[in-house]
Formats: sequence, structure tokens, C-alpha cells
Amino acid sequence: MSQRTITTELPVGLHQFASDVSELVYPARCEYLNRLLVGEKDSSIIKEIQPKYGINKRQANAIRYEVKAAISSAKECRSNHIKLLRSKIKSIKTCLKENQKKLKKLPNASDIRTKRNCRSNRRFAIHHKKRKLYLLEKKLEHTLVKSLSVTLGQRKTQYYTVGSKDETLGNQIAQYDGTNIIFRVPYALEYKYGKYIHAPLRFEYSRGQQWIEEAIRNNRALTYRIYAKDLRWFIACSTDIPKPERVSYSKYYGCLGIDINPSRIGWAKCDVEGNLITKGQIKLNLHSNGICSIQN
Repeated sequence: MSQRTITTELPVGLHQFASDVSELVYPARCEYLNRLLVGEKDSSIIKEIQPKYGINKRQANAIRYEVKAAISSAKECRSNHIKLLRSKIKSIKTCLKENQKKLKKLPNASDIRTKRNCRSNRRFAIHHKKRKLYLLEKKLEHTLVKSLSVTLGQRKTQYYTVGSKDETLGNQIAQYDGTNIIFRVPYALEYKYGKYIHAPLRFEYSRGQQWIEEAIRNNRALTYRIYAKDLRWFIACSTDIPKPERVSYSKYYGCLGIDINPSRIGWAKCDVEGNLITKGQIKLNLHSNGICSIQN
């Protein structure tokens, strides 16, 4: 199974609800994060924030899911950053040793044209590497003792509902049947919107709409995220999709060659006789991405 996320604009009728519910859960997210980082018990925090902010248990569990995912991502990014710093330090130390060996072999003489000593450039390179090594070692020392920094993303402009395969239509808080979506309103907002609020919804990406309808038929979990971007509200639906079966064709259809690099994937298509038909590149940006994002 692989996870897929499909996004479309949120219906206009849900814009005010999205704004209000995002503003409601934001302080709950911050409180849960801060108390979790100082070592408080997870279950006691969840019990306390439910009556305090007027949300039910499933809505509180969505906050738990979001915050724990942010903490896990922050820890992974910090670990990757430490590995990168240590790798750079090791590389610079190796380079310094090589430059020092080369310096000893150079003659103590001057160039006829520039009148500069033959060893001056090498000494300058060693000096520059030592400065860089010092900065990286201090940065690593600071990173190791610094407390974990966790960012929850957009302020007061996002709302999660986490789904489960055991719930109706894959989600108890937000239920989508293929044409309409119904949200369970938090207790604190029932005076304004009632117990439920609904609106017609259709995902513009047809293939994505098929994935969602297939997930509904097969009782898979559907997780929804409402967020604002560039003064517009969007809704994203995430679900697991079975991986397609591997299909092999006869060599008479030609061949597809793939060259995988850290920053891009190059591809070329040839006919049965090896003549080039077409080629291209797909650029990748893997910087600061987690392992799951890279694998997907």
C-alpha cells in the first residue's frame, strides 16, 4: 500500500467553519505540544484539553496525531542534520591531512612570474579549511545540546480529522460519500453551526476522485486536512492505495532506460533496434524531506 493525497478547493459554504474551527484547535495543539515536550503523560493531557476547548475525543486524537507526527519529523530532521555535520567534519579533516602532506612535498621557492611562494596557496587552503572545520564543530556542539524545536506549520489556518478503517466512510469526524462531505462540529461551536455541517464536494482530479471512491467501497481510512493558502481554503484527503501489479512487456515494444541521481531522474526510450525515440529529465527536491516522503 502507498499513501496518496488529493487536494481541491474547499466549498465556499465551509469557509467560515474552517476559519472558526482552525482558530479553536490552534491553542489546543500548542498546549498539547508544550506539555508533551516537558514530559507530561499523554492520556492526562488529552482528557484535560477536551472539556477545556470543547472538543470530543476523536477531535482530540486528531490533535495528538498531528503533534506527534510533527515531533517525529523534527527528531528525524535533527538526526539527519547531525549526520550531515559529522560527515562534513570528517571530509574536511581528511582534506586537511592531504593538504598538509602536499605542503611538505612542495619546494620552498617562489614563482618567477607572480613572485609568490609556492607554498602560500596551499597554506591559505589549509587555513580556510581549519576555519570551516571550527565553525562546523561549534555548530555540531550547539545542535547536540540544543532542545528539540518543533513547528506546527500554519497558525490558526489548518484543521485535521484523522480517519480509521473501522469507522463509517473511513472517518468519524468528516464523512465523504463521493458527492457531499459532513463535518461533526466541535461542542464549542455547536451554538453557531449545529451538531453537523455539510456541503457538496467533488475533487477536480478525476483519478484522485476514483481513489477516494475506491477507498470508501473497501472501508479504508480517509484523513482530511483543511488549510488556507494564498487567501484560499483547500481540503486535502489522504488514503492508502494498493500498489499496481508489475507488468512486463515484450522487448519488441522497445526499452526504457532510467538514470537515477540525487537531484534528478533521467530517462530515455528506445525502439527494438536500440534507436533513441525520446528522452527527458524529472527534477527532484529531496532536501529536508523525511524517509517516507522520499520513498513515496
